Amino acid sequence: MSLFQIDAGKEWRGGQRQSFFLAKELKRQGYSFKYVIQPGSPLHQKAKEAGLPVFPLKISGEADVWSILRLYLAMKRRKCRLVNFHDAHSTAVGSAAASMAKVPLRVISRRVDFPLKKNVLSRRKYTKDVDAIIAVSERVKEVLVEGGIDRKIIRVIPDGIDFAPYEDKTSKDYLRKELSFAPDDFLVGIVAQLSSDKGHKYLIQSSKELREHSPKIKMVSSSLSRLCRREFLVAPSCKYLRTIGEELSQGGNIERTKTDPFLPVSLKSPRSFRYVSGSPSD
Repeated sequence: MSLFQIDAGKEWRGGQRQSFFLAKELKRQGYSFKYVIQPGSPLHQKAKEAGLPVFPLKISGEADVWSILRLYLAMKRRKCRLVNFHDAHSTAVGSAAASMAKVPLRVISRRVDFPLKKNVLSRRKYTKDVDAIIAVSERVKEVLVEGGIDRKIIRVIPDGIDFAPYEDKTSKDYLRKELSFAPDDFLVGIVAQLSSDKGHKYLIQSSKELREHSPKIKMVSSSLSRLCRREFLVAPSCKYLRTIGEELSQGGNIERTKTDPFLPVSLKSPRSFRYVSGSPSD
């Protein structure tokens, strides 16, 4: 029996981390599987370093016929019995390939609480020949049900955490030392993609109050984003990035790094920033 795990993500985000954890556990338990991932992506690099059985496959979109054919042949050759899709692109491409290869069991992992699109093709991805959908929370499950998905095929399985990286006690204070915080400073932070659904706005709002009442609390944020590119100057995400920069500047609590914390709408490459409570510093 062979399993296929398909993740078409091109960046390293929470979804890729979770599929990576799952793949490592499958390997540890001795399962025969193929990890289908985007070639050259951060996930591809980490999977190779971990010795996982990767199958690099460039998935350009949900109607990538060449990827569907390659995946179909691989599934048929390895007699795939179960396939797990980890994102929208992998669901579309993988479902078509699985149908051609007559894969008996098909599972979708859903990690976001965005409403399902109302068009027929989008709904079809989550209903045709799908045996189960894994939702990471009750909220994600309810959004799926509200979108017309039968709740009987949805199972809630929360995301997991690998604690191994945090067992090295020698690096406990590395962030405090790197950013030159005092030993009695209390650090609060967020590590997440810079997008409107992650809640950076609320962290910024709270930092203004904390600066006045609890000066020893230092807030740190480190984010990477490819949301805003020159060809999408009027995209909502670009406006959100500009708004973040404006709020930071008005809050008077910026600590600039070598990369500019102000995120212009003409952004072409990923930027990072950090900000702390206190006076602005150039």
